[in-house]
Amino acid sequence: MSSAEPNQPNDSNTVNDTANLQLTVTRNKLNSHLQCGVISPMKKLMETKRKEITYTTKNGTKGMHSHHKSCKIRIGQKKIDDFQSQLTGKRSKTDESGGSILATRRFNYDDSRTDLAKMITKHDYPLRIVEHEGFRDFCQGLQPLFRPICRNTARSDVMNLYGEEKARMMHFLESIQVRIAITTDMWTANYQKKGYMTVTTHFIDDSWQLQSRLLRFIYVSCPHTAEKLTNVLMNSLLDWNIDKKNYQL
Repeated sequence: MSSAEPNQPNDSNTVNDTANLQLTVTRNKLNSHLQCGVISPMKKLMETKRKEITYTTKNGTKGMHSHHKSCKIRIGQKKIDDFQSQLTGKRSKTDESGGSILATRRFNYDDSRTDLAKMITKHDYPLRIVEHEGFRDFCQGLQPLFRPICRNTARSDVMNLYGEEKARMMHFLESIQVRIAITTDMWTANYQKKGYMTVTTHFIDDSWQLQSRLLRFIYVSCPHTAEKLTNVLMNSLLDWNIDKKNYQL
């Protein structure tokens, strides 16, 4: 009586599957490199090597492998990613001796742009400070990865920051359950001879503390009649959606 032999795995099939998997991974890596815009799907004249790299099904991928290993764009990006992870010393809250602990921190360009906009707004710096040679040298010394911006970009960042803060304040004013008081003041610039109106809101929070927030700083054209000032103020209240919350002007 003969017993059936158990099925044995075929070594040739295993080798073929492994080879196909490695080939698929290699092709995916090269395709992702192509999709990044480093090389066009067919041919591209590489200025760094002064020769054409062919990428077709007839020519194989050996040339692509050589380029992928020595591509300056890919290697440069990898160095930037490695450099972004930096060691920073942070003071430990539990260490009574005042020691520091080491932690990694990744540079974020967008956060740095936001911090720069906050600095300009808080200290009333001119927008052209971002184009000063000394300021740019200072930024490059602190963080070489920070790309300098022009005054128009700085203005756009400041306005975006204002929009975010305005949306946050509008949501806060809508959430409070108390009425608010509005005060206004007129201010004239000596060197421009132009009039500006400030609109400030006052309210009592849940802790019974008086809070004040400056909402708008508006240019008012001449003449500064009562009708014109009233229209400017009402437009401000409607813009902030607080026309139904105020109880005193």
